[in-house]
Amino acid sequence: GVHGYFPAPLIRSVLGQPTGTSIRFADGAANAIQTWTESHGYSCEIEKVALEGEGKIVERLDLLWNLLLNWIDNIRRADFVYVACHSQGVPVALMLIAKLIGFGCVQNSKIGVCAMAGVNLGPFTDYKSRWIGGSAGELFDFGRPDSHVSKEYRAALNVALNFGVRITFVGSMDDQLVSLEGDRSIDSQNPYILPFALRGLLEEQFVKNELQHETMELLKQFDDWKPSSKVLKDVKFRLEGVRSKL
Repeated sequence: GVHGYFPAPLIRSVLGQPTGTSIRFADGAANAIQTWTESHGYSCEIEKVALEGEGKIVERLDLLWNLLLNWIDNIRRADFVYVACHSQGVPVALMLIAKLIGFGCVQNSKIGVCAMAGVNLGPFTDYKSRWIGGSAGELFDFGRPDSHVSKEYRAALNVALNFGVRITFVGSMDDQLVSLEGDRSIDSQNPYILPFALRGLLEEQFVKNELQHETMELLKQFDDWKPSSKVLKDVKFRLEGVRSKL
Protein backbone atom coordinates (compact mmCIF):
# COMPACT_ATOMS: atom_id res chain seq x y z
CA GLY A 1 0.00 0.00 0.00
CA VAL A 2 1.28 3.46 -0.95
CA HIS A 3 -0.70 6.46 0.26
CA GLY A 4 -1.08 9.70 -1.66
CA TYR A 5 -0.32 13.31 -0.93
CA PHE A 6 -1.17 14.40 2.62
CA PRO A 7 -1.85 18.16 2.50
CA ALA A 8 -0.57 20.58 5.12
CA PRO A 9 -3.18 21.93 7.57
CA LEU A 10 -3.62 25.15 5.57
CA ILE A 11 -4.27 23.28 2.32
CA ARG A 12 -6.61 20.83 4.06
CA SER A 13 -9.00 23.74 4.54
CA VAL A 14 -9.36 23.73 0.75
CA LEU A 15 -9.00 20.03 -0.13
CA GLY A 16 -10.44 18.47 3.01
CA GLN A 17 -8.96 15.77 5.23
CA PRO A 18 -7.02 12.90 3.62
CA THR A 19 -9.03 9.68 3.52
CA GLY A 20 -6.58 7.04 2.27
CA THR A 21 -3.70 5.49 4.17
CA SER A 22 -1.16 2.87 3.14
CA ILE A 23 -2.45 0.48 5.80
CA ARG A 24 -5.98 0.78 4.45
CA PHE A 25 -4.80 0.10 0.90
CA ALA A 26 -2.63 -2.85 1.96
CA ASP A 27 -5.55 -4.35 3.89
CA GLY A 28 -7.85 -3.93 0.90
CA ALA A 29 -5.35 -5.51 -1.48
CA ALA A 30 -4.76 -8.45 0.88
CA ASN A 31 -8.52 -9.01 1.25
CA ALA A 32 -8.94 -8.99 -2.52
CA ILE A 33 -6.22 -11.61 -2.97
CA GLN A 34 -7.63 -13.79 -0.20
CA THR A 35 -11.16 -13.59 -1.60
CA TRP A 36 -9.94 -14.53 -5.07
CA THR A 37 -7.85 -17.50 -3.93
CA GLU A 38 -10.62 -18.87 -1.70
CA SER A 39 -13.14 -18.58 -4.53
CA HIS A 40 -10.78 -20.75 -6.62
CA GLY A 41 -10.47 -23.43 -3.95
CA TYR A 42 -7.08 -22.76 -2.37
CA SER A 43 -5.31 -20.51 0.08
CA CYS A 44 -2.07 -18.55 0.00
CA GLU A 45 0.36 -16.84 2.34
CA ILE A 46 0.00 -13.05 2.24
CA GLU A 47 2.51 -10.52 3.54
CA LYS A 48 1.14 -6.98 3.86
CA VAL A 49 3.46 -3.98 3.42
CA ALA A 50 2.25 -0.45 4.23
CA LEU A 51 4.75 2.16 3.06
CA GLU A 52 4.26 5.43 4.95
CA GLY A 53 6.23 8.60 4.29
CA GLU A 54 5.64 12.10 2.94
CA GLY A 55 7.56 14.61 0.84
CA LYS A 56 8.35 15.33 -2.80
CA ILE A 57 8.49 12.48 -5.31
CA VAL A 58 12.23 11.86 -5.07
CA GLU A 59 12.14 12.16 -1.27
CA ARG A 60 9.33 9.64 -0.98
CA LEU A 61 11.04 7.33 -3.46
CA ASP A 62 14.21 7.24 -1.35
CA LEU A 63 12.33 6.93 1.94
CA LEU A 64 9.93 4.21 0.83
CA TRP A 65 12.67 2.28 -0.98
CA ASN A 66 14.64 2.07 2.26
CA LEU A 67 11.52 0.86 4.04
CA LEU A 68 10.80 -1.66 1.29
CA LEU A 69 14.23 -3.21 1.73
CA ASN A 70 12.96 -4.69 5.02
CA TRP A 71 10.70 -6.97 2.94
CA ILE A 72 13.03 -7.55 0.01
CA ASP A 73 13.43 -11.29 0.74
CA ASN A 74 9.65 -11.71 0.82
CA ILE A 75 9.39 -9.87 -2.48
CA ARG A 76 12.04 -12.05 -4.10
CA ARG A 77 10.09 -15.18 -3.09
CA ALA A 78 6.66 -13.82 -3.99
CA ASP A 79 4.61 -15.36 -6.79
CA PHE A 80 2.51 -12.22 -7.00
CA VAL A 81 3.11 -8.64 -5.94
CA TYR A 82 -0.01 -6.45 -5.76
CA VAL A 83 0.37 -2.70 -5.22
CA ALA A 84 -2.57 -0.49 -4.22
CA CYS A 85 -1.74 3.20 -4.47
CA HIS A 86 -3.49 6.57 -4.56
CA SER A 87 -2.92 10.11 -5.83
CA GLN A 88 0.76 11.11 -5.53
CA GLY A 89 1.42 7.54 -4.43
CA VAL A 90 0.71 6.26 -7.97
CA PRO A 91 3.85 7.66 -9.65
CA VAL A 92 5.86 6.88 -6.50
CA ALA A 93 4.66 3.26 -6.55
CA LEU A 94 5.46 2.83 -10.26
CA MET A 95 8.95 4.21 -9.68
CA LEU A 96 9.43 1.76 -6.81
CA ILE A 97 8.34 -1.10 -9.06
CA ALA A 98 10.77 0.07 -11.75
CA LYS A 99 13.58 -0.06 -9.16
CA LEU A 100 12.58 -3.57 -8.09
CA ILE A 101 12.67 -4.65 -11.72
CA GLY A 102 15.95 -2.87 -12.37
CA PHE A 103 17.66 -4.56 -9.43
CA GLY A 104 16.30 -7.98 -10.40
CA CYS A 105 14.18 -8.39 -7.26
CA VAL A 106 11.06 -9.61 -9.10
CA GLN A 107 12.41 -11.76 -11.91
CA ASN A 108 9.71 -14.45 -11.75
CA SER A 109 6.93 -12.55 -10.00
CA LYS A 110 3.70 -11.39 -11.52
CA ILE A 111 2.93 -7.77 -10.59
CA GLY A 112 -0.39 -5.95 -10.53
CA VAL A 113 -1.12 -2.32 -9.69
CA CYS A 114 -4.40 -0.74 -8.63
CA ALA A 115 -3.74 2.97 -9.31
CA MET A 116 -6.53 5.01 -7.74
CA ALA A 117 -7.07 8.66 -8.68
CA GLY A 118 -3.42 9.03 -9.65
CA VAL A 119 -1.96 12.47 -10.15
CA ASN A 120 -0.85 11.38 -13.62
CA LEU A 121 -1.69 14.64 -15.37
CA GLY A 122 -1.60 16.94 -12.36
CA PRO A 123 -4.30 18.19 -9.95
CA PHE A 124 -7.23 20.48 -10.70
CA THR A 125 -5.63 23.51 -12.34
CA ASP A 126 -7.93 25.79 -10.33
CA TYR A 127 -5.88 24.91 -7.25
CA LYS A 128 -2.65 26.27 -8.71
CA SER A 129 -1.36 29.26 -6.81
CA ARG A 130 1.90 31.02 -6.10
CA TRP A 131 1.20 30.29 -2.43
CA ILE A 132 1.40 26.54 -3.00
CA GLY A 133 4.92 25.14 -3.14
CA GLY A 134 6.92 22.14 -1.94
CA SER A 135 5.42 18.71 -2.52
CA ALA A 136 2.01 20.27 -3.25
CA GLY A 137 3.40 22.57 -5.92
CA GLU A 138 5.36 19.72 -7.48
CA LEU A 139 2.12 17.90 -8.28
CA PHE A 140 1.31 20.49 -10.93
CA ASP A 141 4.53 19.53 -12.74
CA PHE A 142 2.74 16.36 -13.86
CA GLY A 143 0.60 18.61 -16.04
CA ARG A 144 3.71 19.41 -18.11
CA PRO A 145 5.09 16.50 -20.16
CA ASP A 146 8.53 18.14 -20.28
CA SER A 147 8.92 18.39 -16.50
CA HIS A 148 11.45 16.21 -14.67
CA VAL A 149 8.83 14.28 -12.67
CA SER A 150 6.76 13.60 -15.81
CA LYS A 151 9.81 12.22 -17.63
CA GLU A 152 10.79 10.07 -14.64
CA TYR A 153 7.23 8.78 -14.36
CA ARG A 154 7.04 7.88 -18.06
CA ALA A 155 10.37 6.09 -17.81
CA ALA A 156 9.11 4.06 -14.83
CA LEU A 157 5.89 3.22 -16.68
CA ASN A 158 7.86 1.99 -19.68
CA VAL A 159 10.00 -0.26 -17.48
CA ALA A 160 6.93 -1.65 -15.72
CA LEU A 161 4.90 -2.27 -18.88
CA ASN A 162 7.83 -3.85 -20.72
CA PHE A 163 8.26 -6.22 -17.79
CA GLY A 164 4.59 -7.21 -18.03
CA VAL A 165 3.15 -5.34 -15.05
CA ARG A 166 -0.65 -5.12 -15.25
CA ILE A 167 -1.86 -1.65 -14.27
CA THR A 168 -5.47 -0.62 -13.70
CA PHE A 169 -6.02 3.15 -13.59
CA VAL A 170 -9.12 3.80 -11.50
CA GLY A 171 -10.81 7.19 -11.83
CA SER A 172 -12.90 9.01 -9.25
CA MET A 173 -15.70 11.47 -9.96
CA ASP A 174 -15.31 13.28 -6.64
CA ASP A 175 -11.65 13.05 -5.73
CA GLN A 176 -10.39 16.01 -3.69
CA LEU A 177 -7.33 16.62 -5.84
CA VAL A 178 -7.54 15.02 -9.28
CA SER A 179 -10.16 15.32 -12.03
CA LEU A 180 -11.71 12.23 -13.58
CA GLU A 181 -9.76 12.62 -16.83
CA GLY A 182 -6.59 13.63 -14.97
CA ASP A 183 -6.23 10.34 -13.10
CA ARG A 184 -5.74 8.33 -16.27
CA SER A 185 -2.26 7.93 -17.64
CA ILE A 186 -3.20 9.19 -21.10
CA ASP A 187 -3.73 12.78 -22.06
CA SER A 188 -7.22 13.68 -23.23
CA GLN A 189 -8.28 17.11 -24.34
CA ASN A 190 -11.94 16.12 -24.58
CA PRO A 191 -13.77 15.23 -21.34
CA TYR A 192 -16.91 14.59 -23.36
CA ILE A 193 -15.53 11.16 -24.28
CA LEU A 194 -16.61 9.97 -20.83
CA PRO A 195 -20.31 9.20 -21.47
CA PHE A 196 -19.58 7.70 -24.89
CA ALA A 197 -16.86 5.46 -23.43
CA LEU A 198 -19.26 4.22 -20.75
CA ARG A 199 -22.05 3.75 -23.29
CA GLY A 200 -19.80 1.57 -25.43
CA LEU A 201 -18.69 -0.43 -22.41
CA LEU A 202 -22.26 -1.14 -21.33
CA GLU A 203 -23.10 -2.39 -24.81
CA GLU A 204 -20.53 -5.17 -24.52
CA GLN A 205 -22.19 -8.61 -24.52
CA PHE A 206 -20.06 -9.76 -21.59
CA VAL A 207 -21.27 -6.84 -19.48
CA LYS A 208 -24.90 -7.54 -20.37
CA ASN A 209 -24.63 -11.26 -19.60
CA GLU A 210 -22.13 -11.51 -16.76
CA LEU A 211 -22.22 -8.15 -14.96
CA GLN A 212 -25.94 -7.44 -14.70
CA HIS A 213 -25.83 -7.27 -10.89
CA GLU A 214 -22.86 -4.89 -10.96
CA THR A 215 -24.60 -2.75 -13.57
CA MET A 216 -27.69 -2.40 -11.36
CA GLU A 217 -25.46 -1.46 -8.43
CA LEU A 218 -23.80 1.17 -10.62
CA LEU A 219 -27.21 2.62 -11.47
CA LYS A 220 -28.17 2.77 -7.80
CA GLN A 221 -24.93 4.54 -6.89
CA PHE A 222 -25.44 6.95 -9.78
CA ASP A 223 -28.94 7.80 -8.53
CA ASP A 224 -27.66 8.28 -4.98
CA TRP A 225 -24.75 10.49 -6.09
CA LYS A 226 -25.42 14.14 -5.21
CA PRO A 227 -22.50 16.19 -6.61
CA SER A 228 -21.90 19.49 -4.86
CA SER A 229 -19.64 21.37 -7.27
CA LYS A 230 -20.57 22.80 -10.67
CA VAL A 231 -17.95 20.65 -12.41
CA LEU A 232 -19.30 17.41 -10.96
CA LYS A 233 -22.91 18.42 -11.58
CA ASP A 234 -21.92 18.88 -15.22
CA VAL A 235 -20.38 15.41 -15.25
CA LYS A 236 -23.59 13.87 -13.90
CA PHE A 237 -25.63 15.74 -16.49
CA ARG A 238 -23.46 14.31 -19.28
CA LEU A 239 -23.80 10.81 -17.89
CA GLU A 240 -27.60 10.95 -17.85
CA GLY A 241 -27.47 9.82 -21.47
CA VAL A 242 -25.96 6.52 -20.38
CA ARG A 243 -29.03 5.66 -18.28
CA SER A 244 -30.81 4.11 -21.29
CA LYS A 245 -28.04 1.52 -21.48
CA LEU A 246 -28.32 0.70 -17.80
